[in-house]
Amino acid sequence: MSTFTWRGNDFRWSLPANWLGNQVPVDGSDVIIDANNLVASWPVLAPAAALSLKSLTINLRDYDGNVALMNNGSPCGPISVSESFVLTNSLGARQDINLGTYDGTVIHLLDGCTGTILLDSSLNTAALFVTVHGGALLNVTEQAPCLAGAGTTSLADASAHHGTITCHSLGGICFPQVLGDGCILNFYGTAGTWSGFQVDGDATVNFFDEATVLGLVVNADFTINAKHGVALTYSAMNEGFTLNAEGPVLIAGATGTAGKAINVNILSPQADCLQMEIADVAVNVFGRYARGMSGTMARCP
Repeated sequence: MSTFTWRGNDFRWSLPANWLGNQVPVDGSDVIIDANNLVASWPVLAPAAALSLKSLTINLRDYDGNVALMNNGSPCGPISVSESFVLTNSLGARQDINLGTYDGTVIHLLDGCTGTILLDSSLNTAALFVTVHGGALLNVTEQAPCLAGAGTTSLADASAHHGTITCHSLGGICFPQVLGDGCILNFYGTAGTWSGFQVDGDATVNFFDEATVLGLVVNADFTINAKHGVALTYSAMNEGFTLNAEGPVLIAGATGTAGKAINVNILSPQADCLQMEIADVAVNVFGRYARGMSGTMARCP
């Protein structure tokens, strides 16, 4: 038996009666958790020991209410997924979704794994402890605005991402929380606010639409590519970074480490506004369209 489907008599992963076929998933399994088999008072708790799955599918469509999965409140073994991870939620239900916990119950997407998170409702919050390792891909899509733009989707407090993450937003807040070496982060969203992420390695962040970034923490030199305008506020800048801009730029920050530098490359005539509201940090401006811009002044039409 390679596919295990939750049927949910109670909350215990290790109880055979909670799975169709009365067998508990083993390493290499395909696991399906479907909303039709969830009992609201009995969420699915994580296995006590580490588990390596081939695939994990969590379908919350038509589930009207908040849900906490693998949210034990005590340390449990992590779940590693080698090929496919899918999480979907229901249309129209205002949900809080919690998957995993900070204490170690994390879904690890391994090299070669493709993950899909599809949030197609008026989501309140989604706290998803999913870590994307090098060579893994994760796509996060909000198909409807998150509760008047106030919804949040966070990915993994516990450890850094090293794979590729693509976030599509229609007004919510999406933030993978720690970026490590080799991480590629792609942001799409005409009203996207990207909040609270921390850079601990040589990551690359690509903004394909106008973006507002709040609370950035910079602990390693990294690169931002902004196709349109970007307003960036950092809460701590312990290393410099490079910004390649094709639209207007605003960079602001309350604290910075003296001697560190932001290198801004002006790559397009559409980058016709450069405004810096920072202290302690040097700003170097480059590019054929810089036209005398400097980080010590605001140059806007």
